[in-house]
Amino acid sequence: MKRWFAEARFIRRPGRPLYRTLAACFGAVVATFGSGVAAQEPAGQWELASQAVQRVHLSDLHGAASRIDAMEADAGETTASLYARAQLEFHRGNYEQALELVNASITNGATFQGVTDLRDLLTQTIEVVGPMATYTTPSGLFEIRYDASRDEVVLPWAAETLEAAYYEIGYDLGYWPEPPIRIELLPRAELLARTSSLSEEAIQTSGTIALCKYNKLLVTSPRGTARGYGWRDTISHEYVHYVVSHMVHRDLPIWLHEALAKYLEGRWRGHRRMTMDPSREDLLTRRVAADNLVTFEQMHPSMAYLPSAEDASTAYAEVFTITEFLVGRRGVGSIREWLIRVRDGAELEAAFEATFGETFGGFERSWMSWLRERPPVDVPGDFEDEVELVGMSPTDGSGEGELDDEGLGSVEARDHVRLGELLRARSMLAAAIVEYRRAELLVGTANPRLQGALAQALLQTDDAAGALAAVEDVRRWYPTYYPTHLRAAEALVALQRPEEALAALDMAVSINPFDPAVHETFARAWELTGDAPLADRARRFASIVR
Repeated sequence: MKRWFAEARFIRRPGRPLYRTLAACFGAVVATFGSGVAAQEPAGQWELASQAVQRVHLSDLHGAASRIDAMEADAGETTASLYARAQLEFHRGNYEQALELVNASITNGATFQGVTDLRDLLTQTIEVVGPMATYTTPSGLFEIRYDASRDEVVLPWAAETLEAAYYEIGYDLGYWPEPPIRIELLPRAELLARTSSLSEEAIQTSGTIALCKYNKLLVTSPRGTARGYGWRDTISHEYVHYVVSHMVHRDLPIWLHEALAKYLEGRWRGHRRMTMDPSREDLLTRRVAADNLVTFEQMHPSMAYLPSAEDASTAYAEVFTITEFLVGRRGVGSIREWLIRVRDGAELEAAFEATFGETFGGFERSWMSWLRERPPVDVPGDFEDEVELVGMSPTDGSGEGELDDEGLGSVEARDHVRLGELLRARSMLAAAIVEYRRAELLVGTANPRLQGALAQALLQTDDAAGALAAVEDVRRWYPTYYPTHLRAAEALVALQRPEEALAALDMAVSINPFDPAVHETFARAWELTGDAPLADRARRFASIVR
């Protein structure tokens, strides 16, 4: 499954350093301010405002607030201070107040592009987020804005993920952000374009589904995709961006941000050794062999702007291996040590050399050599489980629909599969299983849809053990294809193994919590454990998503 993440905050032009600082960007902003309204303000107000807004965009809200307070203590409320405070309140999540402030700044004469862009972004954010309900996680660390009519089913797992990530990632990086941390769960990915600076074109091209921006996490609900996506890892990934931004209050290169986020996104599970999905390892193997990697230069200004979904997936695989390489040599504590040096004022390259004992150039050469020597991964078949952004469309219940020909290879195998589907539709299950097995002999046991159809037929004939065996290879090679975990869970419930079934269902719900069959199977598993309240909740969730 291809999952995309972006933090579209870095701006770069040809000839500028790879990790251009925000201070340079805000120098241009001051010039823009001056051409519009600076003559109407006490001396230096727009320069001070730009410094405050810079602190906002570097996630230093306390530093921004102190600067704005000092401005107002010195010169009273000015057009510049109104704009700066509007930015601050926007990043605090006080959207109505921020809109009032930016409108007052415009009324006072602010006419530059940035102020009108902020007004428009606030207006659209209020339209999208205003009607949403707010859920606070049990520890009070996170506040989630969500569509109360449908997305309630996401909340228990979102809370579990975020609170685990808070402690696990904090342990690795040595920093725990000040709560509450805000998450906005958007019904459709296209709403990212209305509530951020990303365009719909960029979202569609790259498949971007989440952002860490404006001092919050913007995440697409899994119901905004055809069969879900790895949304729990995605939330954790964006949270890593949030932690790093609040920890260092510095402008970092996008490859570093993404290297940390990609590597640590699975830490919420409690695992110490992070691994990539086999499909992404396979892609990286092919791109290394073709000498067609994405350069650090191409990753700027954001992964969301890479020219294709495959390029984005390749870039994420690359940056994962950067952290894997560094941690493998020096341990995860070295990453924390590097970031602390940067936070305390050291230049990025100097901090890197002090921590790892080599220059960036030396590191890049040794990393590339190591990358080319990594054991190759060749995933069987050519099945691709891509994230499909389809707005509010529900799944068909099974998550699979009619079995297609993807990854089946030979014409003969496709013929067996089609005949098996016809037989299964007519309840001729034994004959259907024979045809599926014939196709399996030709293409192997790792095609997700073939093995899923076979498992369903075996379950219908009460062969739960056979169904569980049918999906074993698929679960290893294609762990982001949720229907396979669902079939395994159904088999495990039939075999009276509820704890194992719950583990399989946890994998399924981490991808698609909007399939009623997932919650119905949860209900049966919880009943086997004797947990009536959770079984009742599962039945209620099944009713909501149905």
